[in-house]
Amino acid sequence: MVKNMNFSNIAKELSNSNLSKIINVSQQNREAEILFSINMNKEEIYRNKKAIFSNTEFKKIFIIYNSTNYGHVSNYINDVEIIKFELEKFKSADTNELSVLFQDSIIIMTNNLFAQIGIEKLSSIYERLPNSVWVIQDYDNHHWIENSIQASIFADIYFPAHMDGEISLLTKINPNVPCFLPCGSNQWSRSFIDAHQDNLIKVSRQSEPLGKYYFYEKFIHRNKIINSLNKLYKNIGIVGNDFHQLSENEKWNEWISHRYHWIIPTANDLPIRFFDALITGGIPIIPKTLIPYIKLLEIPEDFYKTFTSLDILEPNNLINYLNEKSSLNSSESIIERHQFALKHFHIDAIISKAIDTTMQYYCV
Repeated sequence: MVKNMNFSNIAKELSNSNLSKIINVSQQNREAEILFSINMNKEEIYRNKKAIFSNTEFKKIFIIYNSTNYGHVSNYINDVEIIKFELEKFKSADTNELSVLFQDSIIIMTNNLFAQIGIEKLSSIYERLPNSVWVIQDYDNHHWIENSIQASIFADIYFPAHMDGEISLLTKINPNVPCFLPCGSNQWSRSFIDAHQDNLIKVSRQSEPLGKYYFYEKFIHRNKIINSLNKLYKNIGIVGNDFHQLSENEKWNEWISHRYHWIIPTANDLPIRFFDALITGGIPIIPKTLIPYIKLLEIPEDFYKTFTSLDILEPNNLINYLNEKSSLNSSESIIERHQFALKHFHIDAIISKAIDTTMQYYCV
């Protein structure tokens, strides 16, 4: 039984707490003149590049990648050639060489790759390429604000992956934020999925949920939820090993072996594993607070289920309820979720949207 709270007293206390004071200071800091100056400069650069590409086409599209970021992007998406350029090769390459290579191009990377290359090297190349467009998809705008500020200052086109986070600050910095672009599913290549689709309905799926997570010290509430659920479900918990090192086949077999995937975000973000669950035919169980973002992405309501803080205390009630609804786990439902996610949220679809949106921004 949850103890009743006096909301009147608590509301007064919180509204005058350090939490409110910090938020107010943050809002005041967003009025800094430097942000407006950056925004004007970014808009001027955008207009200059738009003038260039209104009369000419992009010659090449590059994807910077490593094993965990864009590693499974296809070489061709909708008949458009994608040139994949490996992260370590980028880091070791001569700046002059890269400046020649990236002429008249779109270059796409995630914020993680941006951070590993470093803004100093990237800015040096950027300044030599007034006729190329740099696109960053920010996987971590909900919590890694230092990196997000740098990425939004650098990028010509900046795509935050999450509705949560300092969006108002980042759009004050960069006026060219076309939309939220979710992370999507990047664990399996399109060719691998096409070759293993039959397994989706052949495998016998466990009725208990899956949810393996890394430990992040600063996300105290998240860690408590994981530990609480772990007491009842041993396939939910903190893992010490790096599951990124597993093969595509090992990951695939693990994900398709469960009906449900309990999604526990670090903040109020929509994690990659939500899309991994759908693309493997499973049912993601997400916090109720994520419904607005899910609706924005136009994901059918019967493709996911929600949990609340009370469900964390008695999770078995929710899982038992889901197990009683046999239609959720029918072969037809599994294939329907899979095909929807493959079409809209596989990493190829995400990259395709990034390219199409960038083209619309510059090529009139």
